[in-house]
Amino acid sequence: MPPLELSDRHFEGIKWLFDPETDDSEPGDPDEDELDLELALLAESDDTDDESDLSVDFEWSDDSIRETAVESYSPRDRDERIADYSGDAPHGEIRAHVRDRGLAEDMREALQDIATEEHETTAAEGDLLDMRNAIRRLAGDTTIDEYYRRPTTYPADDLAVGISIDMSGSMRSTELEAKAAVGTFLFAVDQLGGSVVANAWHYQNGAVKVRMLTGSSERFQWRHLDGVEPGGGDPIARGMRYCGNLLERTTASEKLLFVITDGKPNVESLPDEDYGSPLLEADHVAGELRQRGTTVIGVGFGSVREDNLITMFGDERSIHAPLEDLAETLADELLDELTGPEELLV
Repeated sequence: MPPLELSDRHFEGIKWLFDPETDDSEPGDPDEDELDLELALLAESDDTDDESDLSVDFEWSDDSIRETAVESYSPRDRDERIADYSGDAPHGEIRAHVRDRGLAEDMREALQDIATEEHETTAAEGDLLDMRNAIRRLAGDTTIDEYYRRPTTYPADDLAVGISIDMSGSMRSTELEAKAAVGTFLFAVDQLGGSVVANAWHYQNGAVKVRMLTGSSERFQWRHLDGVEPGGGDPIARGMRYCGNLLERTTASEKLLFVITDGKPNVESLPDEDYGSPLLEADHVAGELRQRGTTVIGVGFGSVREDNLITMFGDERSIHAPLEDLAETLADELLDELTGPEELLV
């Protein structure tokens, strides 16, 4: 098959991402009119009156929770939080860190094959067995009905990727590095033509706070990362469910959700049922999203325990990565999902 051709929009965005000489002026800097990259290169409209993401179908049983959630999830509310951001990792410093560490170049090398090479994918018919799916079916998984592999050139614009990230108090010391990895990854997927959504979550002052960063009707902007500051507890289940809802509102046929955490969740956050623990609650939501067609992968770093990740996401869908390798890990997992691990091809 011929390689996927990038549009002019993709080229312009990628050119910025991988150009170490590009200025990183902040809004309000003297060169803002000349170097406002979010507007000039990404050609994005920032319509803060767009309330389209308010129509996400929440299932909270408490009306007061629903009202608080709706207010918190609006683009306008997100932009107000951005204006009030006072943390240690503003997006301008994040972009400078991305450039200093060479994360953009690493991401280009990792993801460029999505748009240029033929890959293998599963199919119901074919001449080449997919051993992973065949083994799962033989082990009793009756949901598996594609046992073969076939070549395909993956269309990046039929892909939606979500990031749901822990912003509890333990993230204060790692906010810059974690947001740099997330921002680099989301920006790259966006520029390849994929849809991206993102949110963050914590628990403060007796309330679960799920913060939308990039909505399903938006393109990623670096300033979206200023929409949350670390603090409080860890209500992973509700954050994951909401990001899954955002993904489901995209039109892409391939939906992939990364849930990123540095510790053990300590807040049960779903009001509809008692699941026994935050870990089992997270496991329930991951299964719920998978049944609806979203691939859910848990990514842990720092002090997170491997057995807790496995409880929440399953052995095959849990990854532990050093924080400094988080961006590369996200790219590698995306490629594995789209192309399949080479060792499984026979």
